[in-house]
Amino acid sequence: MNKIFEVEIGRPGSIGAMTATSLSLPATPFVLADALAKAHITDERIIYSTEVLDSNCSYLPSLIAASANIYELNHLAKRLAALTEWELDCFEGLVRMEADKNGTPIPLERLINFTNSFENCQIVYEAHNDESLGKFYVDNNMADIPDNLPEAVYELLDYEAIGRKARIAEGGVFTDKGYVVLNGDISLAYRERSAVPLEKPSYTIELEVCKGSFEDGDYDKHRSEFPLLPADDGAINRVLVQLGAESPEDCSYRAADCIVPKLTELVSDFLYASDGDCYGLINELAVQLKKLDESGKLSVYCAMMEAAPDDLTLEDAIDLTNQVEWFRLLPDVSSPSDYAKRQLNLYQIECADTLFRNSNLYDYGQTLIKEKGLCLTEYGLLDTMSGQPVQE
Repeated sequence: MNKIFEVEIGRPGSIGAMTATSLSLPATPFVLADALAKAHITDERIIYSTEVLDSNCSYLPSLIAASANIYELNHLAKRLAALTEWELDCFEGLVRMEADKNGTPIPLERLINFTNSFENCQIVYEAHNDESLGKFYVDNNMADIPDNLPEAVYELLDYEAIGRKARIAEGGVFTDKGYVVLNGDISLAYRERSAVPLEKPSYTIELEVCKGSFEDGDYDKHRSEFPLLPADDGAINRVLVQLGAESPEDCSYRAADCIVPKLTELVSDFLYASDGDCYGLINELAVQLKKLDESGKLSVYCAMMEAAPDDLTLEDAIDLTNQVEWFRLLPDVSSPSDYAKRQLNLYQIECADTLFRNSNLYDYGQTLIKEKGLCLTEYGLLDTMSGQPVQE
């Protein structure tokens, strides 16, 4: 799916900018949840900022509020990613009409509803100013002038005035693509916060299976199935039947989403290398991840995956699910300075605030982390219960 936005979400306040994290939208449910975890946004009551750094729709970033709900922004990204070129041209026109009429920022609810309102849109690609719009309207008998005028009269017409009158009356706008006009009302199909999930997905790994190859030029024409793991041993065979595949080799496989996003590519690579003949191992990983999630240990495992080497194998990832009990995560430590303050606060230090203001806590914290063999991750500081260095 095309990436529409590059965004940064961050939690302001005492924890500071170190909790900010960036991601591309649209994102899968678990990629989005993972980004919120990295930014220490653990529930909806926490105030956070959303900055759109870049967009395929270059006119949009300045029109979206910093208080935008990340779930609704992701929903807008999904809608935009599915639009045709003509629909995107209509959308830009609707956005510019709204900005001209009501100013900025534009509520996400309104932007999402624009994507449901194209049946009332028209685009004149030949018109880029009032004069060319007036010429188009006259040539197509859409202007308010008498019929059957002598040919010589048309040369005397003020096409710019005709186009300006039509544009003002219709409330249309010019974009880089042409003239966009809305002949009807904006849809109200989407209601505010409808995209905010009430519960997280039931799966821990979502696969995508298609008949043929993802690399085929006509991949979009293939019908894909999305089995959710953990599942029983027969799930993959049922998918093959649904796809009309005679054998597993007739299909391509990849991970569409994973509760630990760091593992998504690893699972996809393993599926590719084995032609899908590894369902049991991947399902075992899904079972273990579900257990970690239910026991509240998933964040520790995510930090372990960030600290793990890049050449981690799928078997390693499964083995490490059984070692989580030997690790602990300090989620409130997001920088060396945080760790230095945490350690110093273990002691009764007089005028501690003055000491903190006048000390190089960052260097002190870095030294402590290095000496103890700890690992600072985006989820917090990872430590071992045994006292061994994290990497060992």
